[in-house]
Amino acid sequence: RMLESTNKLRSKAIIHFLASTGVRPGSITDPVLRIKHSENISNGCKAIKVYDESDEGYWSFLTPEASQALDDYINSRSLNGEKINDESPIFANLPDANRKDNEYLSIASLYQILSSIMKQAGIVRIKSGRRYDKPLTYGFRKRFNKILKLNNDVNSNIAEKLMAHRNGLDGTYLKPTRDECFKEFSKAILDLTIDPTERLKAEKETLQKELSEKE
Repeated sequence: RMLESTNKLRSKAIIHFLASTGVRPGSITDPVLRIKHSENISNGCKAIKVYDESDEGYWSFLTPEASQALDDYINSRSLNGEKINDESPIFANLPDANRKDNEYLSIASLYQILSSIMKQAGIVRIKSGRRYDKPLTYGFRKRFNKILKLNNDVNSNIAEKLMAHRNGLDGTYLKPTRDECFKEFSKAILDLTIDPTERLKAEKETLQKELSEKE
C-alpha cells in the first residue's frame, strides 16, 4: 500500500531497501551509506556493507526487486545533473539552492518521508503510550526477521548475523563470509519480494535453477 501511494523514486527505493535488509535506521547515517558500500552481485542482487569500518559491520543484501528500485533512483539523480561517484550517499536530500550537492538523507527526514507515505496510503497507526502499533522503520525490521526465522532452510545463526544480532557464543565466534551470508539470504528472496509480479518472476527463476541443478 505504501508503494502504491507514491510515485517518487526515492521513496520507493527507501521502502524496498528497508524491507529487503531489515536494517536499523541509524545504519543509513552512521556512517553514511555511500555508493562505495553497494556492490552488484549474482542473480540481480546487491550487497550492502552496513556500519563499514566498525566492529559492528556486516553485509546486508537487496533482492532483485529492491536492487532495481535503487538503480532507478540513483539513475534519476544522475539524469537530473547530480555527479554520482563512490562517495555519493545512497540516499540523498533533494537538491535546492541552499543545499550542498550529495548531502545525505538524515534520520529525521527518513521518518518524515515514511510518515507521510503511511498517511497517503491510509494506514492507521494507533499510539499506545509512547509507541505506535505500526513502527515507521522497525516494522520493516520485524517483517524481515519473521521471514528469515520462519524459513527452516535458512541457517538460524546467519539469520541473526543478517539482523546484526549478537547470538551467544555463535555470535562471537561465527564469522561467515559474504558469500555464505548471501547463500542464506537467497533462500528468503521469494518471501521478501513485495510486488506479486516480481514474486512470480522470482519463483519461476528459482524453479528453473532447481530444475537445472537436478539435470
